[in-house]
This record gives sequence, structure tokens and C-alpha cells, in this order.
Amino acid sequence: MDLLLELSLLFDYYGALLTETQQAICDMYYNQNLSLTEIAEDLSITKQGVRDALKKSEKLLKKYENALKIKQKNDQISLLIQNIECKLDENISNDSVKNEFKEITKQINELI
Repeated sequence: MDLLLELSLLFDYYGALLTETQQAICDMYYNQNLSLTEIAEDLSITKQGVRDALKKSEKLLKKYENALKIKQKNDQISLLIQNIECKLDENISNDSVKNEFKEITKQINELI
């Protein structure tokens, strides 16, 4: 997976654990797609300060995922749900039962 996408997803999961400044910088970089220079100008800090904050945040996000594995577990749950949906399509001919199970899998997906 693309590193920026991976870090953006980790920020979605663990961003609240970062400092407010780290959150702001990560949000601007990953979600708003601003350059280091633009972020530095917006926050009145140096470009090197932005880079250092991003690198520290990246290490923390990876550390949190290595310890908690929330993203990994959610990815695994999503795959299992996809497998369930395929099995339902293949093996259940009763549309009302199939729709009921699909609604349950939809609700599970919304929770993760």
C-alpha cells in the first residue's frame, strides 16, 4: 500500500493520540494535501520543523498500530465480511434472508 495512504489511515485511527500541533500538521499534510512549505507558512514555523513533526508523528502512528493493531484487525474483519457476503450470494436463495444478513454485514462495516 502507498506509504502516504497507509499513514493517512493510521492518522484516522490514532490521530487523537498525537499532540494538537502534530494533529494539525498531519491533517494539513495527509488530508488537505498541503506541502511542507505551505504548512510552515500557515503555522509560522520552519519547513524543517514541519518535517521533524511529521517524522515524529509517523513513528508514533506506526508504534501505536504495532502495539494495538486496530487497523490490522479492522482490515481482517472487512475481509471476513466480504467472504460472508460472497457465501450468502452463492448459497442463500431466499432473498429476505439474504437481505437480512446483508443488512447485518452493512451495520458491522459501519462500526469498523
